[in-house]
Amino acid sequence: MLKIRRYQPKDNKRVKELHYAGIEQMVEMIPENERVIPPPRDEHFTDCDLDDIEDAYINNGGDFLVGWKAGK
Repeated sequence: MLKIRRYQPKDNKRVKELHYAGIEQMVEMIPENERVIPPPRDEHFTDCDLDDIEDAYINNGGDFLVGWKAGK
């Protein structure tokens, strides 16, 4: 059963892993000569909002939800 709850700091590592995995899948679908974003995990590629999810989303009147199933 899938459960949904508000983001907690302990979720950060997995949130980032899932985020980059999704980007990798999308990048692989675009021919290399047509890519407009740097490859994931490039030293110059950052997502500052994921470094501080509370401040970027929750503390600004929004929310950030995570879903988990079977402890993942």
